[in-house]
Amino acid sequence: MTAGIPGTGIGGIFYLISAFAMPFVEIIKTLRGRSSIRRWIAVVRQLTMASAILASMWMLGLALGYLLETQATFDVVRVVQGHIAVHLQNIAKVNIFNWVPLLMSTTTLLIVLSFTQMMRVVFRPESSN
Repeated sequence: MTAGIPGTGIGGIFYLISAFAMPFVEIIKTLRGRSSIRRWIAVVRQLTMASAILASMWMLGLALGYLLETQATFDVVRVVQGHIAVHLQNIAKVNIFNWVPLLMSTTTLLIVLSFTQMMRVVFRPESSN
């Protein structure tokens, strides 16, 4: 989870996974005859929003990487000479939206959902018979 970048927490990741899974679920419903144009419009709308969120997070990462590259060029290279300065410059050129925060958020989400499902099995509600 990356502090300050919206959409990379477990709620954002849950939304993105859900939105990108919607077309597959809707294809199955269409094959079973339980879909409609109205449902497909909702799927396209959610898919478009999720794609825009993902693209904006990626562009934010590029912008922050560019700003850090500029900052690193002006500050770090003046202070530190040699191999370390070049290494810091190369790191700053990379998109700051790294796969590690996305992986951590996804893993956290999977742990939370797994725990929730386990608790659902353990604490079954009593039937009303």
